[in-house]
Amino acid sequence: MLKAIRPSQLNALLLLSLVWLTACKDPQTVRQNELLRAAQLQASGEHDAALQRLEALRTEAPNDVEILRRIAAIYTAKDDATMAALFLEQAYQQDPTDLDLLYQTYLAQRAAGEASGELLETLAVNIPDKMTAELWAQLGQYRMQRQQTEAALEAFLKCVPQEVNQTDPGTATAIGQLFLKLDNQTQAEQWFNRAADSENLNALNALFGLLEIKLGLQDWQQAEAIIAQLDLRFPGAVDASEWAQARTELLRWREELATAQAELAKATVNEAAEAVTASQSSLEPETGNMPATTADTPPTTGKTRVLADLEAIEAMADQPAIEAAAEDIEQSSPALEDEAVADSPMEPSVAELLEEADRAQLEGDYDSAIGLYWQALATANNDPATWNQLSQAYFAINQLQNAETAALEAIRFAPSEIKFTLDYLRIAQRSKPATQFLAELETAYDRFPSNPEVALSLARAQERIGNNSRAAQSLYRRFLEIAPNHPLRAEADAALARLR
Repeated sequence: MLKAIRPSQLNALLLLSLVWLTACKDPQTVRQNELLRAAQLQASGEHDAALQRLEALRTEAPNDVEILRRIAAIYTAKDDATMAALFLEQAYQQDPTDLDLLYQTYLAQRAAGEASGELLETLAVNIPDKMTAELWAQLGQYRMQRQQTEAALEAFLKCVPQEVNQTDPGTATAIGQLFLKLDNQTQAEQWFNRAADSENLNALNALFGLLEIKLGLQDWQQAEAIIAQLDLRFPGAVDASEWAQARTELLRWREELATAQAELAKATVNEAAEAVTASQSSLEPETGNMPATTADTPPTTGKTRVLADLEAIEAMADQPAIEAAAEDIEQSSPALEDEAVADSPMEPSVAELLEEADRAQLEGDYDSAIGLYWQALATANNDPATWNQLSQAYFAINQLQNAETAALEAIRFAPSEIKFTLDYLRIAQRSKPATQFLAELETAYDRFPSNPEVALSLARAQERIGNNSRAAQSLYRRFLEIAPNHPLRAEADAALARLR
């Protein structure tokens, strides 16, 4: 038989029920339960379901750092580096004092291939112990792109190991370029020399740096030697570069050298002849005491010796300034020369060079690919596809400045080809400051308003760089209008839901 509940007991039960109901509705408790459930779903591989719960939480607390970090972690697990970087950046903006969050945000942006120089600057100031030699080099590259010469040099010098000769050739070349901008040619030459003998493509830029120094000093003999080395190691690179006119300058120098040597020889002959004439006129003729000459022993006079010296000087004037072991090869007969020409292998055609370059690039041998593309450009330097391939090869080895220059050449020869513009934008995203990259995207959108990739990229940039939600929403809608079945439609839908 049930016992009657006393009023005091009933009040206690009601109080407990009220406490329980209140706890269930407490926002903090709900938040913790939802975070726990999202973590369980993520652990079981149900990423989308976990994202739905976290997005629901973010609607109530859009600036919650923990929620933002967990969303980023799920996108990282889904291999979506772009979205992971987006949410980590939002989290860092809410708590810029969290240095670990700063570092994670930088790494995420690098993984996404996005401009991250500003974060790297902050990283170098606040947690320099996290700065590896690689990160200092990346900071140096970022500062070089912003024309901060002294600051860039300071960053690169922090990459230099204690054994200076073990410096990475890319770093040595960059340091040489920066010293050259600061008009310190002595230091620049030392650093270029450290990279000039390397086996990779940094040697090309180092040799060009040395060539610039020698031409500036009008050290024609050394400049000629450097061009000879460039022609040997990177055929076609000189003729396809800004230093193509150097050959004309060297030819003029050689002509002037030959003229000067001839004039010197003539003056020497005249002086010697005058001396012999003066000597002979001072002697009285004594025919009885003159020694007899025979047909086998021609007379040797001072004039004869001078003429022989003149022939030697004139022959020396025709010798190249660079000493070579093959000085006597030119004495071979015409028949032998014709035979040598006939036996010499045919130069590869442009098509063969490009085929070999493409094969090298596919195999990851970017140094060889770049050299071959340069050879092809030396013959046909108005082919936009070749410039674009050269740009991609430079981009693959993180030589962003060279990649950007080659990409712009491709656009110059084919301004209406959207592929070349898209490839350039991928490079500019890494090489330019955020605001300048946004301007590049706006220019591209003006030229290609119906291209979905450009519209989506500009939408992302307006949201993340320009902080212009209205413009971003309009561009996301434009993207969906242009390409309703695009594989990245889900990203645009999620962005529009987020920006409402």
